[in-house]
Amino acid sequence: MKLNYNKIGFAATVFVTLALIKHVDAVAEHYELCAEAFDPKKHLMVNVNKKSKPLIEWVPPEGETFYFTIAQDFSWVKLQGTLKKRTGPNQDKYLFLDYTFSNSCPIDSCFCASQEFIDFTNANSVNHPNYQLTQKFCTPNIVNNPEINTMGLEWCPHCEDDQCEKARKKENAPEPIWENWTFYKESSGSMTGPGVELFRNSVHKQYPLAVNASVLSCTPYIENLPLAQMYCTNYTDPSDGKGFGANAKSQDCGFAVWFNCEEDIAALNAQDPNPPFQGHIADINLKIVPCPAPTPQPSTAPSELLTCLDPPYPPDIDCCGLFCFNTQRQQCRDIYQELNDANCIVGFTPENDTIIFS
Repeated sequence: MKLNYNKIGFAATVFVTLALIKHVDAVAEHYELCAEAFDPKKHLMVNVNKKSKPLIEWVPPEGETFYFTIAQDFSWVKLQGTLKKRTGPNQDKYLFLDYTFSNSCPIDSCFCASQEFIDFTNANSVNHPNYQLTQKFCTPNIVNNPEINTMGLEWCPHCEDDQCEKARKKENAPEPIWENWTFYKESSGSMTGPGVELFRNSVHKQYPLAVNASVLSCTPYIENLPLAQMYCTNYTDPSDGKGFGANAKSQDCGFAVWFNCEEDIAALNAQDPNPPFQGHIADINLKIVPCPAPTPQPSTAPSELLTCLDPPYPPDIDCCGLFCFNTQRQQCRDIYQELNDANCIVGFTPENDTIIFS
């Protein structure tokens, strides 16, 4: 079915209605939350060197919303939004992150919270662990030690910057502080946009023989690394909750993961003298926050609906025409994505102002 320009007002109504129906359905199934850098002067995502020191810090652009969606049963989490360099040149080269972490498991799946780990490291007890020893010894040297029976358990929980020890001193902190954290074993998704070139060049400089800088993508790969982890005492209102160190950087509700790019793993393994490769090229450490209230949009005359907004956009999204409704870039992407997911859009031909519906 084709609708041409003189019917565009009706088309807009149909599009918005479909999007709203889909959103209402989603509310019952997910926690629709947002994310920001764990600290206003730090990163949400960061390229790191071989010693895990920051190289390029990435944050959401001012005024842009970075979405953090959690399945109601915590089986998966989805990160979706735009990031830019926090400092330095090329801050106009954005990248668009669309990552999902899934196959969740509880603390019972974690080796570094087990009795075997406690016995080997003298880390006190399972119910009252020595968090500093856990932070020091929950490493590949222990997790992959053939003399230790890990019982098929996973590499988790992961403590950094003494955040686990700090959590113990917080009011109403559980013991152990990670007893209700959620962990994720699998990852998928994409990284797109002009900022990917900056991200990939940073990785290439660390591993020039293994990483092809011309590959402008990064599918998240978390095997042979600590599991992704998340916690909040109040997912309904994370501004009134605590994460007790789950984001590895603060006590706020949060999420943390180390990752590599799947595109590089075969070459990194081949280069490693003791494969598999157990380094990592980037971290995500974020604070979970409520999403900002939507800004009311002025009514739009049909002739204005075909106005393109300013770039940059993710290269796989045509953000012109009816998809925009004169809204901000992020809202434009959201509308497009919801309609595209619902198979409402087949194409858009700007030369004759025609939108093609399925």
